[in-house]
Amino acid sequence: AIEHDDIEEKFVYINKSIAIFDELRTILDFDGGDIAYYLSGLYTHQLKLLAKANVENETKYLDEVINVIRELREAWKEETGVN
Repeated sequence: AIEHDDIEEKFVYINKSIAIFDELRTILDFDGGDIAYYLSGLYTHQLKLLAKANVENETKYLDEVINVIRELREAWKEETGVN
């Protein structure tokens, strides 16, 4: 969307991504240990990157978010055995 200057599509996808990270932050169990605090910071950083991508119209921020999502997905797979 950013590459094609489709502002409406960019807005839709970035807002969906923001909603996902917001929900992930909301459901963290801080009584469960330090990992929740780490994930909260990680999710907050991703929200900042998404906002920057939206304002600055830069794909480099989206690339950073995508890399974090890939790493989280791999860690989830290793931990749970779920593909």
